[in-house]
Amino acid sequence: MRDERELFESIKHNTLHQSTELLSDEDIGRFFVDDPSIDFKKLLDPNSCLIEGNRGTGKSHLLKYVEYLCDKHFSEYKILAIYISFNESLKINHLKANMENMILLYNGLQ
Repeated sequence: MRDERELFESIKHNTLHQSTELLSDEDIGRFFVDDPSIDFKKLLDPNSCLIEGNRGTGKSHLLKYVEYLCDKHFSEYKILAIYISFNESLKINHLKANMENMILLYNGLQ
């Protein structure tokens, strides 16, 4: 784990290139910059919420931070948040489609 000085030097010299998905939960919480304009309660609401922004603006980090908060305060929020990256979701959809095809094939054989 990097201390603040090392982190600053990494950013200053642009040597820190780490995807949000690779950060530990502790680092997600540590590196998140709280923004009073963000209403976290909307992200905890069961209704849909659109998060948009250019690449590298912190969308994934925000979602990972909300997952971190839900885990940390599970007894208060009673929400089990699971972050799945877009690439992982594509794999899940592929597996789901294959499973549905296998079920149809199995049912057709009976």
